[in-house]
Amino acid sequence: MNERFNIENVAISITNLEQAVDDIIKKAESCEPAYVCVTNVRALYIGNHDTVYCRILNNSYLTVPDGKPLEWYAHITGLNNVKKTSGPDLFERICQLSESKEFTHFFYGSTPEIITKMKENVLKKYPKLKIISAISPPFGSAQELANKEIIHQINTLKPTFVWIGLGAPKQEIFMDLIINQIQSSLLIGIGLVFEYQAGTVIRAPKWMQNYGLEWLYRHIQQPKHINRKNYHRNFSIILLILKAFFNKSRVKG
Repeated sequence: MNERFNIENVAISITNLEQAVDDIIKKAESCEPAYVCVTNVRALYIGNHDTVYCRILNNSYLTVPDGKPLEWYAHITGLNNVKKTSGPDLFERICQLSESKEFTHFFYGSTPEIITKMKENVLKKYPKLKIISAISPPFGSAQELANKEIIHQINTLKPTFVWIGLGAPKQEIFMDLIINQIQSSLLIGIGLVFEYQAGTVIRAPKWMQNYGLEWLYRHIQQPKHINRKNYHRNFSIILLILKAFFNKSRVKG
C-alpha cells in the first residue's frame, strides 16, 4: 500500500497527479481488483465523522487529495511533493493513455441523459477509447445498487476501469460493498466528472482551482447545493490547516 499522511483520522495518499496516474496504470496492468477514492474537503469531513466511511477511505488502493486545502495541509506538514489530484484531471490523463493501450472503460452513474452525453463527448475527444458499457443505474442506496447483477456485468465484461459517478459518500460505499467480488477491474469514484464531461456543469477557471475556490464556482452554477453544512466543512479544514501551521511554527520557535 502507498505511503499516506493523516488529516485527523483519514489517511490521504502521498501523491500527485503524475504519480497517481503511474500507480493506477501499474495496478490496471496487473489485473488485480482494487478501488481508488478521489477525496475532497466534503469527503474528508465525512470520513472524520463516520468510522465506516473512514475505513473505506483508508483501505483503498489510493485515496488521492482532490482539493487545494488538502495540498496546503500536506505542504505545511513538510510533504511538498503532494499536489492536488482532481477527478477531472485523473480521468482525462487516463483516457489519453488508454488510447494507445488495450484498456477498456465502463461508466456507471448519473442520469441516462448525462451518461449518454458524457460517452458522446468523451469519444469525440478520444475516438480510440474503448468504452464497453455506460449505465445509468436506478435511484437507490449504495446497498441496493451493489447487487449481483452489476457484479456479474463487471465480471463478464472485465473492463480495465469502472468509473463510478454516484457522488460521495455513496460511490465509495458502493465500491467497498462490491470490491471483494470483483475479479479484475479497477474501480474509481469520480462523482461530478460525469457532469463535467457531459457539459451540464462547467469546471471552474484555473485561477479559481489554484486558490481552492472550485466549490464556490460550482455553487454559483448549482445554488441548490448551498447549505450550512458545506460552509461548516470548508471552515473545518481551514481550522485544521491553521492548527498545523501554528504547530509547525511552535516547533521551529
